[in-house]
Amino acid sequence: MIPGKISVIGIGNVGQSTIMNLFEKRIGRCIYCLDIPGADLAPTKARIDEIRDSHEQLGPDLIESNNPKDIEGSEIVIITSGRPRKADQKRDDLVKGNAGIVAEWADYVKKYAPEAVFVIVTNPVAAMTGVALEKTGFPRQRVLGMGSSLDAKRVIREFAKTLGLTSTHMQGYILGDHGDNMVIPIENFTIYGQSLRSYLESSKSSKLEEIEKIAENMKTASQYLIEGLRASPWLGPGEHVANQCEHMYYGPQNTLQGTIYNAIVKLEGEYGINGVIGVPIKIGRRGMVEVIELENFSEKHKKELREASRHIKELTDIAFDTLP
Repeated sequence: MIPGKISVIGIGNVGQSTIMNLFEKRIGRCIYCLDIPGADLAPTKARIDEIRDSHEQLGPDLIESNNPKDIEGSEIVIITSGRPRKADQKRDDLVKGNAGIVAEWADYVKKYAPEAVFVIVTNPVAAMTGVALEKTGFPRQRVLGMGSSLDAKRVIREFAKTLGLTSTHMQGYILGDHGDNMVIPIENFTIYGQSLRSYLESSKSSKLEEIEKIAENMKTASQYLIEGLRASPWLGPGEHVANQCEHMYYGPQNTLQGTIYNAIVKLEGEYGINGVIGVPIKIGRRGMVEVIELENFSEKHKKELREASRHIKELTDIAFDTLP
């Protein structure tokens, strides 16, 4: 493994945003920016030069490539490549088209970067994480799907707006999968360390019902972005996957330490589930350190999480049925 070598597969909008954020945060020594094998590199070079031209500070070397072998020895490999979602599509609609892309690159990662942490961004991300796990055979600690930190940020923004607060000191985690299968445990959201419910009670707020309605509506919150942008959002995903990598790249050398962050991982009995799903984890230098099981997690939300897990398993099975 080559310390500081990061590879980003896919130089579309999300890939470019990811690379830009890695560059700005100075994550890595060199970032290989990979397009489709054998593709014309001119569009890739144009996107990467845009990043170089818009930043004066020093950052990692950015290297364009269309050769999968160039991921060799990578410490972290990120895949954003795949068909983007259109306004009339759900994430689940992308499973057949993107499964083959993720499977092909998973084989390359297994061959050329067998010690890497493999980060999955391609949608539907939970099912694609399952494909990557199976195809690479990597331990679950080193295959992570981009989690729901972006979804949590959106929920917190709307909660704070409703309560007349800033979102700076509000925290919460979203579990499950994106969209209809999000599990949003209001009981685990906090304001200045105080539970959201306790805050509402102590301030004699009558907005609990409104907060619960917001939580439900946020399951489809990205739809208006897709309709307005006429494309899948890219700035938020690029920032959040770079943040996820930052916790690994700058994580403590002690492999038992880490930072709490959302990710999609394979559970092995945690939350009573065996399968791939989004949960808070402790993330560190070499990927996942451990799964964090939330306290005060209601029976209602446990049931929702099990239903989300079953849905992800069904999608993953469809993905494998499409592979040769």
